[in-house]
Amino acid sequence: MCETPGDFLNKELERISVSLKKNEGIINFQEYGIDKTGKINVAPALSAAIKDVMTTLSVMGVGGKTFQTLRLILPSGKFLIDSSILIDYLPGSTYLGDSINLDLEGATKTGTVLQLGPNATYMFDIRNGSVSFSKFRALGHSKGTFAKIGSLTEKQPKFEMLSQSVLREVEGLYFNKIFEINHWVDSSFYDCGFFSFKGTNPIGIEIKTHETDCTNNLQFYRCHWEHIVGGTYFKATGNNTSGARVHNNFGFFGCHFETRSFNSCIFDLKGVTRFTFTSTQFTQNNYPSGQEEGITENDLIPMFKLENINSMTFTGCTLGIQTTKSSLPNKMFELGGYVTGVSFMDSFISNGVESSNQSINDLYQSNKVTPYISLGGDWANFNNTHFNNEHLPPIYNSELILGSPIAKNRKWGFQHMGDTNVLTASYTSDSSKVLNTEPLFEFSNDGMFKAKSFSSLTTTTLNHGQKYTFSIPFITNPNKRGIYLVYADDLSPAFAILYSSGETLSAAFIGSKAYVANSETSIDGKLNIYLNQKNIEVKNLMGISRRVSVIPFI
Repeated sequence: MCETPGDFLNKELERISVSLKKNEGIINFQEYGIDKTGKINVAPALSAAIKDVMTTLSVMGVGGKTFQTLRLILPSGKFLIDSSILIDYLPGSTYLGDSINLDLEGATKTGTVLQLGPNATYMFDIRNGSVSFSKFRALGHSKGTFAKIGSLTEKQPKFEMLSQSVLREVEGLYFNKIFEINHWVDSSFYDCGFFSFKGTNPIGIEIKTHETDCTNNLQFYRCHWEHIVGGTYFKATGNNTSGARVHNNFGFFGCHFETRSFNSCIFDLKGVTRFTFTSTQFTQNNYPSGQEEGITENDLIPMFKLENINSMTFTGCTLGIQTTKSSLPNKMFELGGYVTGVSFMDSFISNGVESSNQSINDLYQSNKVTPYISLGGDWANFNNTHFNNEHLPPIYNSELILGSPIAKNRKWGFQHMGDTNVLTASYTSDSSKVLNTEPLFEFSNDGMFKAKSFSSLTTTTLNHGQKYTFSIPFITNPNKRGIYLVYADDLSPAFAILYSSGETLSAAFIGSKAYVANSETSIDGKLNIYLNQKNIEVKNLMGISRRVSVIPFI
């Protein structure tokens, strides 16, 4: 059939249109007739087309070297990537913004599918420039990585790295690793999902140690990680010998991490700083992935592994281990080196089935101190954060818990009793106890004080004259001047009310079974009391062992 003038004109107009789009940096692969059945490797064609269009890109601005954006439009369909697509757009400028920008856009998140072939390890090898990936799904395999980013070493005239990039509505499934990051800065992720990891030791994001610089300012919004066995969702290792090599400033907003396997870690961080989690969920459970591969609660590993960390905040977050086993072998947090500046606010923590040995004591310690900034006290602080654990009372909820710097299981607690309108105070070092079961003292709203007992300092004294020293250290009264009651638990009047000047001990009232002096005595049948170097000492010669208490009124 002969070609008519009209057919020729239409083809010529189409050729001119495609040429104009190339000059504008736009490639529509539907017009190029690229294979979209997923049976033919399209990576060479993609790379060749990108290189072809790059020769037509013009420089923007006056006196600068900022290039136009190269826009790559993929229609719906399946595209086989069986060799790496190299993105290495370095125009020769030393300025960060002077780089080629690649905009890769699919038709829809599930309609445009890139399939990594068995001969390719990396789907994308991004050395330089910036990218905008949107609206496509990438499928990998057990030895494949979605993208390798930047270089670990400096290359003149500037770093090899990815910067000023955006990923939006991108999904990655069945990869061994999503991102292998050597150098990446100032970029954002929106509504992305990474699921069903495969292979040995899978990793969602791995940030490696850079020789001279760091990866920083990566922000994630409403992103989702789920289904990983024996792996880690986010792993970052900085160089602790130089502040410039410590990866920093990562934000997670409305994100979701779910392991689906007990032998997987969510965050494994070493030598990093400034991590912010807002309205983000962290869940360790074991169904279905872990169960399908024979993983049990005995394989549980910590949700967070932190070493040499400074500044990490959790605001409005949920952290939970979902299991039915009554005893778990690991902690939610495992700390090493120094860990400082960790804060929980308006969050919820549920560590399994509330077993006492599955505690989070590593959240309370004072010996993890940064070598750069001297910080003392607890490394973690809690503000309106609730622990769903019957053995550990809630933090800053109905009870005010003052955890010790050594362990959470040593704690003071104050609780307002609503039925009696009384404030109680308790102390325990037993992790299996709720604090208010045995209050030490109470305050009523009319100012009355009720102690568990009147014994301020108490000990059991044996008969036959063994000496017992009551050291009474008062910060506001180092000389220990004041009035004291010394009392032996006996039916007889074995007590004395004393006045101490700090140097001598005088008796205001003495029971018949007590004897008071300013030096050591041994009066048989009585409780001997005297002052020894500003401490009160007693000897029990009453013929039977008795509990003796010393109560200060100062």
